[in-house]
Amino acid sequence: MQPNHTQQIVQILSLQQHISQNFQEDEVLATAYSFMEEL
Repeated sequence: MQPNHTQQIVQILSLQQHISQNFQEDEVLATAYSFMEEL
């Protein structure tokens, strides 16, 4: 993986920590998996 992809993942994970306050963790994980698949 390229460094910029790693940075994008870190940013997404930080956003998901905020998102998880409003949504169930399963939905956040599903978003994370779809994001990873796109890479």
